[in-house]
Amino acid sequence: MKLRSEQKHVRELHLEFKKEIADCKFIADKLIFEDVGDKDVYNITVPFLHYGKNIIVGRVESRDSEHSKVVFF
Repeated sequence: MKLRSEQKHVRELHLEFKKEIADCKFIADKLIFEDVGDKDVYNITVPFLHYGKNIIVGRVESRDSEHSKVVFF
């Protein structure tokens, strides 16, 4: 496949991406959700600002059930 001059091949884009993140430090924390009892929280969103508060939305369900509800934290 021939690329136009302004287009980059996926290999080139991947190398650029690897160079950009090489010096990044990734920090991960375990989130503890309150008021969900023994249920699990799945598929959370990235935090977003809503009326001055940081909000995360997640799917809450029991491990032995496929019935879930969406909860705003």
